[in-house]
Amino acid sequence: MKRLCVALLCGGIACCASARRIEVVTFPSQDRDAGDVVMLQGALLLPRQPQPAGGFPAIIALHGCGGMYSKRDGHKRDVAERMLLRADPWLRDGYAVLFADSFVARGVREVCTVRRGERTVTSTRRRLDALGALAYLALAGEVVRRMEARDRAQAASAPEPSPDPVRDQPEQSP
Repeated sequence: MKRLCVALLCGGIACCASARRIEVVTFPSQDRDAGDVVMLQGALLLPRQPQPAGGFPAIIALHGCGGMYSKRDGHKRDVAERMLLRADPWLRDGYAVLFADSFVARGVREVCTVRRGERTVTSTRRRLDALGALAYLALAGEVVRRMEARDRAQAASAPEPSPDPVRDQPEQSP
């Protein structure tokens, strides 16, 4: 029975992993550090399905206090499996997901162990990072239809997005 559960779990993870393509992207934050542009890295996850006309709808996802990279030895440059698994339901539904990394460009690996008042990566900076991600996606050809921002802490309580006036309007014949 234990082997069956492990096999099903591994099969489920492999199934989810096949639903994504990952691209490492770089884009500027809207934050300026002493006037200098802060260049962020991100992981753009794209569904494996064919790109729809007009591009994939997109979600901007922000990592939590532990950052977006794996803690496992030998995998510190890999996006953490917890982040990839979070994106899989959206990918299966046809959304692209951009994880914006607010830490590496600022020399920070995690802030879970740093008191809130002492953190150098503040919620204001993270919002500016999300806006930078939004500007990047607005220019990315494969993800132009609709964008939503989701923070790990807010995703569960976020209201459903309002209808998108561009995507949800009826097609007009020429």
